[in-house]
Amino acid sequence: MAALTELARAAARVRVSGCLGHCDSSNNIVIIPSRQGRAADGSVTWIGYALSSEVTAAVADWVRAGGPGVAAMPSVLSAHVVDRRARAVR
Repeated sequence: MAALTELARAAARVRVSGCLGHCDSSNNIVIIPSRQGRAADGSVTWIGYALSSEVTAAVADWVRAGGPGVAAMPSVLSAHVVDRRARAVR
């Protein structure tokens, strides 16, 4: 989480929220593409099971590099992508 807090100060908006409805894959991080990323067909990406500093650091690195649509997703995150359309736990 420290990597995301540092990122919030430097380059991106980071918001902490309550339950997003996908508690079975907690902790979740939702990455929304920048304008540049959306123009390059980047899409919203949900990262689940973000329970280690390795995962949060990879998210921070990806966002610093431009995020969805701009930079390639770090390989460590590929196993953490969550299908947001899957049935949410309520």
